[in-house]
Amino acid sequence: MEYSQKIELVKDYEIRNIILTESNIEVLNKNTICPLCGGGVKTGCFGVSKNKFKCFSCGESGTTIDFIMKITNLDFNETVNYIASKYLNIVDEFKPAKKIEYKPIKKAKKVEPQAETINDKEVNNYFISIVKSLQTTENSKEYDYLLSRGFDEVVCSEYGLNWFSIESYKEISTQLEKQFSIEKLVKAGVYSAKNKLRFFKHRILISYKHKADIQHLQARSLPAETNGSKYLFSGGKTTVFNAHNLNEISKETTKLIFTEGAFDSIAIELLHKRENENIKAVALGSVTFKPKTLKYLIDFCKENKIQPVFGFDNDKAGAVATEKLLSSELMQEMRNKKISFFSLLPVSKDFNNDLINTIKTGAINDNNNFYNIDTEIYLSCLEWLKSLKNYTCYNVDNYHLESLNFISEFDNCKFRFIDNNKRIITLNIN
Repeated sequence: MEYSQKIELVKDYEIRNIILTESNIEVLNKNTICPLCGGGVKTGCFGVSKNKFKCFSCGESGTTIDFIMKITNLDFNETVNYIASKYLNIVDEFKPAKKIEYKPIKKAKKVEPQAETINDKEVNNYFISIVKSLQTTENSKEYDYLLSRGFDEVVCSEYGLNWFSIESYKEISTQLEKQFSIEKLVKAGVYSAKNKLRFFKHRILISYKHKADIQHLQARSLPAETNGSKYLFSGGKTTVFNAHNLNEISKETTKLIFTEGAFDSIAIELLHKRENENIKAVALGSVTFKPKTLKYLIDFCKENKIQPVFGFDNDKAGAVATEKLLSSELMQEMRNKKISFFSLLPVSKDFNNDLINTIKTGAINDNNNFYNIDTEIYLSCLEWLKSLKNYTCYNVDNYHLESLNFISEFDNCKFRFIDNNKRIITLNIN
């Protein structure tokens, strides 16, 4: 047998069997303990792919030959012959005199658990007070960005949007450290574990309030500076944006719209509230909102006879969030309580883009047309819908509409369809 052929046979031998035999560690399809550094799943991230190993903790990688060489004192040729003899029964050139004991040769990196942060209204309020004292609208690319999203200085003040420049970063840090200890700032999530103010690229600040106090901060980076996530949250549990004054809203309020992000909830109110004071919007923070938070808001709607409306983005993430919501236990509970609901889709990707387009064109948003239909004639209504061309119709569960029999289960419910002009038409069945 040619020696080069033996090398290829050794490299092709199943590396999982070698790792199991030599180090008593079974490597399946998921990451496992690293046989070389001893790091666990959370620290080692050791895995096998294409008959090669890789550890993202100690950085070691290679073939079957490399693995044996790293856990023994054998050189390349001795390793090839060792594997050929022990695993392939090729004993023409080398036979090990004794079993080689496995021992990790590197120490895994120690990963310190991140300290749990808290909602610290004292730190958050003071932080924003410093930012307000330093922020300016002149020659500010941060404010120019907010303005490009449809939010002028008046809107920013009303909804708790603030910003600061890179030049103010050091001054903000100095004032914070004069007022609070580093430990308190880290605990509040305003400072990182490296004892630095976290918001460097994320200089646009969104205040999540409870009454007058800022419970939570969400920061956004400028598009030109985004490297990784464009959003950054401060410490503690994520709260609901724009919900701090729910108990003080007008008794005439008829609809509460739930959006993914703060910009969308502000945009919805700017698009509709100026003409219709009966609409309020709040943001759940992301598409991965907590059901308990939404349940609280829905219960609030029921107690105050307000219509809950789901206004997620018109993209893949928004569709996934809607599907998840509609199949949830919470939605079934809403059906059992006969709480009517419907979805409101933006014309473009999201409501903030709708606001920008409206400002640019001066057009009035007529995306939400309502029609009242007597439940006794809903079958005729169905036939009318079927007669339309190029439409997509959904029931309250967001599935394609085939029957309106579900209407009899509710005192008041809605379904919607998209006509050939891509407008959302909501039909109110009562």
